[in-house]
Amino acid sequence: MFRKSDDFRQFKEKVFFHTVLLVVIAVGCIYLLYSILLKGRFADWIVTLNQKVFRLDYTAARTLPGAVRSGLHLVFSGWIILRRELCINGHSETI
Repeated sequence: MFRKSDDFRQFKEKVFFHTVLLVVIAVGCIYLLYSILLKGRFADWIVTLNQKVFRLDYTAARTLPGAVRSGLHLVFSGWIILRRELCINGHSETI
C-alpha cells in the first residue's frame, strides 16, 4: 500500500546508529569516570578534604557525599510535589 522511500529508511538507520553510538560512548565515559575518579587517590583526597574541612572521622567523611545526595533528593522531591500542587490549584503564575 504505502512504501517508505529509501531516503527516509537511510535517515532512520543513520539516526539509530548515532543513538546507539552515543549510548555506548556515554556508558564508557560513566564507567571510566567511576573507575578513575571514585576509586583510588581522588576519592581518598575527597575523604581527606571532608575530614579537614568538616572535622569528621574517616567513616563520617566517607559517607558525607551520600548523605548530601539523599538530602538533595528530598529537597527536589518536595519541590516537585509543591509545584504540582500549586499548578493543580491554579497558582502556576506565582512559581
